[in-house]
Amino acid sequence: MIYNIKKFHLVSICLLLTALIFHVNSIYSKADFNITKDYMKYLTKYVPPFIEEVRYSPENPTPDDEIEIRARIMKFKGTREEESVPVSEAILYYSTDTWKTEEEVDMEESDQENIWTATIPALEQQGEIAYRIKALDEENNVSMELPLPVNEEKTEGDETKENDKSLYTSYTLTEVTKDEDDPDREIPPLLDILSLQFGYSERYYYFRITYEATPDQGTITPINANAYVLALLNTRPVPSLEIVRYAWAWFYAPLAEFAPPLPEIGKIPGVSLFHVKPENLRKPIFETQGFDYKIDGNILNLRIDRNFLSETPSDTLLFVTANGSLFGSDFSNVKFRMGDFSPTVLVYMRDHRISVE
Repeated sequence: MIYNIKKFHLVSICLLLTALIFHVNSIYSKADFNITKDYMKYLTKYVPPFIEEVRYSPENPTPDDEIEIRARIMKFKGTREEESVPVSEAILYYSTDTWKTEEEVDMEESDQENIWTATIPALEQQGEIAYRIKALDEENNVSMELPLPVNEEKTEGDETKENDKSLYTSYTLTEVTKDEDDPDREIPPLLDILSLQFGYSERYYYFRITYEATPDQGTITPINANAYVLALLNTRPVPSLEIVRYAWAWFYAPLAEFAPPLPEIGKIPGVSLFHVKPENLRKPIFETQGFDYKIDGNILNLRIDRNFLSETPSDTLLFVTANGSLFGSDFSNVKFRMGDFSPTVLVYMRDHRISVE
């Protein structure tokens, strides 16, 4: 599908993502933002399930007790039943050796609406059980709990500087989504997303995006400029317009630097973090600090400083990656062609543990 854009406007893509997050908030607050049916379809289709009210019973399990895990897993509801995208599956992962190994159990939806349950077998000895939950909807959008931060320890004798990209490109991250083939449309290999991995530490978010071919900036003559975007919401939706402050996008579009300045915006950097403030949604702010990245073959590694974005109040992060191309005879007359986009991911950075005595 091709979208007409009268200006070189990667900013428009980022603003669209920010606007969608803005409208998610309006649903929570039930504010009158005149949300169109198309927006509602987007929200119900692409916003992942929510995992809430995670509990276990019995409260004080013994080695002979099976343990039931319960959670409320729910999706946004559409204005009409046919617009809703239901939760398709939920999986319980648990470990008795602090995640050196893990087992998985399919969760089942109970008679109570949105309540999913699974049972951990009796441990048959004293110990500790760690567990986490993953949920998907029918559009493959995924929510998951990730209890363990990335191991950032250096090996003995490693005197590499902390900002050396080699320190994190080899980190073990968690595959949060694996993009399926797109049979309905042909995507250029350099835009085709194969998988998305994520990890975190107290200071950083880590992303690893694998493409079918090496990402490329494109060409300036004729204009065929590629743009790679990672949009994220550095909190969870709450009934407050302040949520826009937590909406960010990182983009890689080197040829943007050749575009003429935009009114009230100025020059667009080729690689940058981007965000807006609620009081002035039309005035984006570009940040060329707070991140570093490395493209290694068909893999893009990105590290973002959490403190630069502001600390996550709920240790929750919503993100999606997408890309596309701008093409045309000159920067005053270009069109935008959508490339590929990943399922949306919602990560809960939290830990669940049960003492069995």
